[in-house]
Amino acid sequence: LRKEKNKKNTSYTVAHSFVLIWRSQTASFIGNLIIVFPLSYLLAYGHKYFFGHHLTSLAEAHQYLNNQNPLLVPAWWYACLTGVFLFLSALITGYVDNSVRFRNIPARVREHPLLRKFVKGTRRDKIAIYIDKNLGGFAGNLALGFFLGFAPLIGRSLGIPFDIRHITISTANFAFGLCGLDNKVPPIELVTVIIGVLGIGAFNFLVSFGLAFWVAVRSRGMSLRHYIPVIPLIFRYSLRYPFDFILAPRRARDLKKIYKELRTDAQQPTEAVA
Repeated sequence: LRKEKNKKNTSYTVAHSFVLIWRSQTASFIGNLIIVFPLSYLLAYGHKYFFGHHLTSLAEAHQYLNNQNPLLVPAWWYACLTGVFLFLSALITGYVDNSVRFRNIPARVREHPLLRKFVKGTRRDKIAIYIDKNLGGFAGNLALGFFLGFAPLIGRSLGIPFDIRHITISTANFAFGLCGLDNKVPPIELVTVIIGVLGIGAFNFLVSFGLAFWVAVRSRGMSLRHYIPVIPLIFRYSLRYPFDFILAPRRARDLKKIYKELRTDAQQPTEAVA
């Protein structure tokens, strides 16, 4: 009975984890659309304005647009592969962050004999804090850079459809191509490329999110049959706090305020296992 109760309580934490992962992925997706495109377009336009010629040639501009067109290249398949790479880089980030804490790296930096001789205590503290907060992010971004950089090389070397389409890169390339053609793109092609870019972001999101959520569920000892009860819990959360799926609340949510049955369970005595 206690085991079943723990499984039930785990469903609530998994539902909350779903909201957290969804929010982080949504923030990345929206940020690319509302920041990367205008900045990239302004960069390309500014280059033309100050130097008198486009940042890209006509052939390159057409290629930039064609690379995001799902009717011409398997862009959405490449976006799924990129989603896997995004997940792996996030996994590496978490692993390094946990290793820093588990191996007590900040304290080692503070007490390192060589650093104690040449670096003041306040400076060592700043270095230790910086490592504690950022080493995982550096490792994850470095790994992602290698993943995204070597994927096209592997595809060309082996002659297989193995490439990447990242929402950030695709959005910037779309802006460069559009500006390089002076916005003179046939409406049908323009709409197709826009759908292609949105699809790239969606598949980046869905694959990386799905894998991250699967790991979160498996880490709590849940199997596929335990997924179904989580769905109505997520729906109830969305009815109570819909904006939590987009914006982080000022204070951490108390699950007992969202799910009243948790308060009832907490008041009941735990039954012994037979």
